[in-house]
Parts: sequence; structure tokens; C-alpha cells
Amino acid sequence: MIKKFFPWIAVIPFLIGAGETRSDKMRRLATTNNITTEYVHSWKKFPTIAGQAVGRDAFISVKPTRGKAVVAVFIASWCLPCQVLIQDIKAMEKKFEMRHTRFVYVFAHDTKADAEGFRRTYKIGSNGLLANVELMKTFHQPELPSIYVSDRKTWLVWRAVGVKREQLAELDEFLDYHTAN
Repeated sequence: MIKKFFPWIAVIPFLIGAGETRSDKMRRLATTNNITTEYVHSWKKFPTIAGQAVGRDAFISVKPTRGKAVVAVFIASWCLPCQVLIQDIKAMEKKFEMRHTRFVYVFAHDTKADAEGFRRTYKIGSNGLLANVELMKTFHQPELPSIYVSDRKTWLVWRAVGVKREQLAELDEFLDYHTAN
């Protein structure tokens, strides 16, 4: 008699909900691997990026719009990794300029004069702006260089904090897929 019911006894905990759900498992794995789930595992709207324009007296506000991806690159003039990666990022910007992608360079922890010098040296166009306190709080004071990407539906879909050159290839592939016509 017990042999007949044994297979059913093994299934009972799953029927009453004792099993671990997928979201619980993801949360547990993220905490054991020291991964922040602030942006990557939840749907978040890409925030508006606003600040003083570098190189002119104007205020720039970049609000993500449907149909156009936004790539926010947080850099600083004194940041050596930023200086190393900027040429690769500029090449990527040139590659995706006709594919409904807008690059915005946010100068974090920089003076206006230093940001302007960096902009002229590396030929960054008019899409550079100085970060303010509210903008840095919105993005949780990212380590430099950092890249945040929105998709064409205005969701935050990709981020890299403390970017390395290997991650730029991953970003290129990601943008290639998400901006394909």
C-alpha cells in the first residue's frame, strides 16, 4: 500500500508551494555572488539626463524617447581608463549614429574647464554635459568609466560600471542586436 502512494508523497511539497520560485532563486544567487540587482533584474525606466552643456552656455536635457536608444557614458577628464577607452567609444558612436542611437557624455566630478579641455582633445561633439548632484544620485554615484544603455522603448537594459575594454565588444554586440532595423 505504501509503495503505491510513495511517488505522490514526493510531489506533495511542490503542490503546496514549498519549492523555491524562480525569482527567489535569482535573488539568492545574486546575493551569494555579490551582484547588485538594482537595475539588471527589474524593469526600470531610463532616467532623464540633464545638466550644463560642456562648451556652451546651455542646459541639456536628454529624455529617452520611443524609437531611439540612449547610451550614457560617465567619464571624467582626470580618469585614466576614460582616456584610454574614449577613442573606442567614439568609434562605436560613429558606427551607430545612423541607427537611432544617441550617445551622451556625462562628465562626473569635473570642472567646466577640465571637461571642455577633454571634449576638445578627444573631439566629443556637443553632446557632453556636466553632471550635477541630482544626476549622480539618480545613477548611484557610478565608478568611472560607466555606461548605461536604454532600449528603443525607454527601458534601462544594459549597464557596465568600471568599464574594461573587453566589455566594449559586448556593448557593441548588444547595440548591434538592439538597434537592428
